[in-house]
Amino acid sequence: VRHPAMSSERTSTALAALEPEYWILGEIGRGGTAIVYLARDRATGEEVAIKLIRPKYLEDEEAIARFAREARFVTELAHPNVVGVHRVLDLGASGIALVMAHVDGRTLKQALDGRPLATERILQVGAQLADALVAGHARGIVHRDVKSANVVVTERGQAKLLDFGLARHSVESPAAAVETPTESIPHHLTQAGTVVGTLAYMSPEQVRGTPPDARSDLFSLGVVLYEMATGVLPFRGRTTGELMEAILARRPEPPARLNPAIAEPLEQVVLKALEKDRELRYQSAADLRTDLQRLLRDLADTSSPLRSARRIGAWPAVAAVAAAVLVVALFALGRRRADSPPTDAVAAAPAAAPAAEPAADRRAIAVLAFADLSPGGDQEYFAHGLSEELIHVLAKNPRLRVSSRTSAFSFKGKDADAATIGAQLGVTHLLEGSVRKAGDELRVTAQLIEIATDSHLWSETYDRRLENVFAVQNDIAAAVARELEVALETGTAASIEQTSPEAYTAYLRGRYFLSRRSEVDFEKAVEAFEAALRSDPEYARAWALLAATHAAQGDWGYVPAEEAYARARRAVERALELEPDLTEGLTRLAWIRMSHDWDWAGADAVLRRALELEPFNLEVVLPAAWLAAALGRFDEALRLDRRAIELDPLRVATYSNLGYHAYYAGRLEEAEAALREGLELNARLPGIRQHLGLVHLARSDARAALAEMEQEPEPLWRDQGLALALHAAGRAAEADAALAGFVETHGDDAAFQVAEIHAYRGETERAFEWLERAYELRDPGLAELKGDPLLASLHDDPRWAVFLAKMGLAGEPSRAAARRAGPAAPKP
Repeated sequence: VRHPAMSSERTSTALAALEPEYWILGEIGRGGTAIVYLARDRATGEEVAIKLIRPKYLEDEEAIARFAREARFVTELAHPNVVGVHRVLDLGASGIALVMAHVDGRTLKQALDGRPLATERILQVGAQLADALVAGHARGIVHRDVKSANVVVTERGQAKLLDFGLARHSVESPAAAVETPTESIPHHLTQAGTVVGTLAYMSPEQVRGTPPDARSDLFSLGVVLYEMATGVLPFRGRTTGELMEAILARRPEPPARLNPAIAEPLEQVVLKALEKDRELRYQSAADLRTDLQRLLRDLADTSSPLRSARRIGAWPAVAAVAAAVLVVALFALGRRRADSPPTDAVAAAPAAAPAAEPAADRRAIAVLAFADLSPGGDQEYFAHGLSEELIHVLAKNPRLRVSSRTSAFSFKGKDADAATIGAQLGVTHLLEGSVRKAGDELRVTAQLIEIATDSHLWSETYDRRLENVFAVQNDIAAAVARELEVALETGTAASIEQTSPEAYTAYLRGRYFLSRRSEVDFEKAVEAFEAALRSDPEYARAWALLAATHAAQGDWGYVPAEEAYARARRAVERALELEPDLTEGLTRLAWIRMSHDWDWAGADAVLRRALELEPFNLEVVLPAAWLAAALGRFDEALRLDRRAIELDPLRVATYSNLGYHAYYAGRLEEAEAALREGLELNARLPGIRQHLGLVHLARSDARAALAEMEQEPEPLWRDQGLALALHAAGRAAEADAALAGFVETHGDDAAFQVAEIHAYRGETERAFEWLERAYELRDPGLAELKGDPLLASLHDDPRWAVFLAKMGLAGEPSRAAARRAGPAAPKP
């Protein structure tokens, strides 16, 4: 497995029992005791979600009873804001299956991603969840695990509460249960019989172990409201004890201190829901729902306090001046970071490459996500696609620095002004607009904003038919270049690939689904790209992204790697046959050669050509950094990682990559600083906590390493990290158990990580056995072999040089690798 890919669990025998009635399409979620799969009903063609109990809980009577309760409660409710159960299937020895409605959307936790929502969305989602609790409480059902991860928000904004596995009738006494702990809670500290649900969302009475009632759900909903308003949880702690103390004794920080856009009336509602004394809390979900609905109504009134929320412009004069000075200072800092990088911040280009313009001479621009103003509100994929195409076109200009999609699109739906966006992205200009598409009629509006003066340099509206969309892109790009006084690179405008409207629309749908990165979305992306190619078989960029999708299916374990990469290779070869210098095609070919073929020289040649063509294209820079690290060229990898952060300062993965490669290079201070910046953006990114733990191991600080590993959200990286840290701490029995559990759970898809554990433990024979197994499985993790600090103990064994040569990575890594790993941990 390549860091930080997701792992997959072996298919349960229960899936085979379901096959006569359902096509199993893939895993879409998992919890403490259950896994959820997407499936299609063979009789009706309807997509459903099937929840199965994990095999290791099949003998657990409480877990089975929990499934039965969930089915009964949800069937009783039948509420539009509750995910419904269609059927309950008895699979005999394989357990019980809940066949539920499939909700096409994201969890509220995913939608938040550590950032607050707009006031209107907070009120809408909060009122819907309160309405679901009204229905449940009327039937005596207490949910007991209301949290943002148990709420799904559909594409149309409807919130649905799920997972009634811990719910009880209020007349029942709560039995002790252990669920998957919250993000900040080490799982081994949660003991059976003390907590029920997810600790960070629990009411004080639940923490004390007293019977919860309906008001306990209202406290949990208050936590969710606070999280929506601020992007963070109201109660936090480094340990279970600290978190419990916070819930029982500490007042939450007022939401407006964390998010000045929160108006006082909404803040009062949130804080009332979070009253520790349940007699002072909301006494019914209906009362909370009424207050939220009233605020939602008042939001339309311009004289309402909700419309005069505490914003920078509404603060007292002194505070406003101070805030303005801060924004200017941040913007200036952003300009220095973005426009005047240190001399080592740009990777060395091949001798034949033309010299890029100095960064200080380039204008910096961000293309924000265009808004969908279509009558049906169903053209977001088209609006986003057009925005991405403009990013692609403008990025071809070597005198423009164009912020990447991830950072630029992160402001969608946020109430942020131009100065704030400019300061965070380090750009001088913004391009924003909207799309209205009805049939073949297309209206695109666009405007260019200069941040320093907060003025509109240019705006235009284009009314065209769909077949003229390429002309619209050309016109917008040319106008932006003129207003920025930058001439487009010769041939850039003419190089926009022409195709049919049908092919282009399908291509944009494919890009949209590819960016969502679930198994079902990958399948939808393949269908869309294939539809584009049926319409236009010579559409090179559609071939390139079809290749990217096939490779992703293999990397994530959704399609066998050999099959996936064979399809990817055929598609990318066709793309480059049609357009030899297509950067999307070159990067996909390089990824195939690096990840699957282990053709390092071939991948290097292709990526150097791509860097010649587009040295500031993030999709070129990122794989180039990974290849440089794979070849042991860590200085080059770090230069490219720093460039990636310039291009995408709000993309947490760029900081994770820099931190991981700095760890490999032995630059532990830089590694920790980068990883902590990434944590500020998204503490839930898979792998980032584990990376920090590895840095602590390299410093011989086993205690700090263990603390980070316990907080890692992704099971595969957490489990590996615990096996390493427990061994380093000298806790031999626990370390042995952790290693055995890791092999049992992940041995089939993480052979390289098993080899790392054995090597760190000094178990050379076992380490080489697992490296050979990884080689047989073509584990992508082997791309990280050279210089891996965890493998330092193998370097003096003659088999090491032989294995490097077999991988095409001959040549000793730096002896500093042994020092980077830290001293060997105590042997069992």
